[in-house]
Amino acid sequence: MGGAGATSSSLKKRVVMRTEQIWLKPNKTLRKFCHLSKNLYNEANYLIKQVLREQGLRLRYNKLYHHLKPRRIIGAFLQNLRNRL
Repeated sequence: MGGAGATSSSLKKRVVMRTEQIWLKPNKTLRKFCHLSKNLYNEANYLIKQVLREQGLRLRYNKLYHHLKPRRIIGAFLQNLRNRL
């Protein structure tokens, strides 16, 4: 199949998952923002996958923003952010 001495195991890609942990004191506001941020990320990721699956197109940031803006999730995130600033 491959060249001399090539094996299927040498053709496998190695995936390295890295995460960074930052420890902070418990904070109700920060916890709420993290939760809203997680929900926003998950909904955006879901929309991107749906458009890719159904239309075969990549949903660009500008269109993604306009899809998410009227939804409760981004509204709640932006409202909380405005109240804190």
